[in-house]
Amino acid sequence: MIPGIRENLLNEDYQVPINTTATDGSEFNSKVAALGLARYASITFYVKGDHASCSKQVIFKIVSFDSKRNLWDTEPLMEVSLAANGTAKVQKTVAFNPDIEAIKLLSVQNQETVAGYTVDVNVSVFPN
Repeated sequence: MIPGIRENLLNEDYQVPINTTATDGSEFNSKVAALGLARYASITFYVKGDHASCSKQVIFKIVSFDSKRNLWDTEPLMEVSLAANGTAKVQKTVAFNPDIEAIKLLSVQNQETVAGYTVDVNVSVFPN
């Protein structure tokens, strides 16, 4: 990632089926945001319901990388929950001071249980 330029972690919005947890490497492939040289960063989480009555929580999990062990963490660095609001776009931006090497989107959970209540999601990172 280039400092000062916001980039999505997913190439395009991903549609999460009802009552499903979509994970990196299975349902989608997250880009890696290298933050080793960033002084600060912000992450924006985006949700858009595909039905006017969508209202349940969508839970995003972000993990960090440890080059010493050459492994991604198994527990999330950050977990953010957003409530879908029908077909309106909902987003939340979280600012943080990244004293970490890299992050990626681990999973997204759609808690809707009614058929057709899928949600479109994406995450963007702005390092600086």
